[in-house]
Amino acid sequence: MAWQKIKAPDVADARRQAGDVLAHRGNRLLLIEALIVLLIPFGLYFFLNMAFSSLSELFLAREMELPMVLLTVLYPLLLLLYTLFFTVPLIFGLLRLAHGMICEEDVVLADLFSPFFTRKGYRCAVRLSWTLLWRAAVGVLAIAAIAFLVPVAVPDPIGAVLLCGILILAVVILDLVWLLRQFPLFAVAMYQELQLPDVRRGARTLTRLCPGGGVRFFLYFVPQICLGLLTFGIFLIWEVLPRMCISYLLYCNRIHDKMTEIGGIENYE
Repeated sequence: MAWQKIKAPDVADARRQAGDVLAHRGNRLLLIEALIVLLIPFGLYFFLNMAFSSLSELFLAREMELPMVLLTVLYPLLLLLYTLFFTVPLIFGLLRLAHGMICEEDVVLADLFSPFFTRKGYRCAVRLSWTLLWRAAVGVLAIAAIAFLVPVAVPDPIGAVLLCGILILAVVILDLVWLLRQFPLFAVAMYQELQLPDVRRGARTLTRLCPGGGVRFFLYFVPQICLGLLTFGIFLIWEVLPRMCISYLLYCNRIHDKMTEIGGIENYE
């Protein structure tokens, strides 16, 4: 059947409404505290990278080929497992915290770890994480293959660098577009009564009805993210990321409301 498309909601309007939520009941400060807590596990990536670099230099200096090969395989696998089982579920907990603020619930900082409270909730968070991570992993593997194969196939160093840059940029853009097809996934998962298959089906439906919604949302926030980086992350943590969390949920809720107005998800199966 033909799908009736939905016009993407106004991101600026969702952002303005997010400001009202952040100004209520100390929500901004609570989200800032949650983001600061998130910096701790994210810091582990830095230490893992330092350990990998140090071990690589040691193995290369001593010409230890087998340990170097094992390290090259185990390092990305360790990053993937850590991200799958801890980092992304923690981000899901951050969005649950933001969802509670929108619903005017009594939320506390401990709700950041809500995906870890029950076995069922944690299993759901991990499976949702995998839905995103395997797509990102495909992009990383494609980039690694390009970086390895292009210099072998193109003898000219300058030509190889240019070709690598173009191909890697294309892969990054395509992978981001692919990932943004799952843009409403975590927002749909906020509905407690839905089972995981329903969450995935609902996210696919919202994406089909509003295919450019995710791209439009992130493009709107790109200038603010860049500004936040220029302020050494201060503006990023104080303003951009808290407002993005709330805006994301409000934005997806508006897409869902429009879908309900034109007949609901059952008409699009």
